Amino acid sequence: MAMNGLWKLIYASEDVTRASPFFWAFRKATSNLSQPIPAFPNKLSEAIFAITDGISLAKKGQAIQMIDISPEG
Repeated sequence: MAMNGLWKLIYASEDVTRASPFFWAFRKATSNLSQPIPAFPNKLSEAIFAITDGISLAKKGQAIQMIDISPEG
């Protein structure tokens, strides 16, 4: 199939580390939850992202995904 292969993210309207179905689902699942600490964003998901983004040892690389939609895949 023409879609099979290694795909690289070339554009995202937000940080590339948040441009995946996992983070979309996480935001959706926690959309009604808020957190109590005024120093962070009100939404729980955005507060968690702010904390993890602040970890100085973390490295960001390319966002890539392998797609295989063949019957055997």
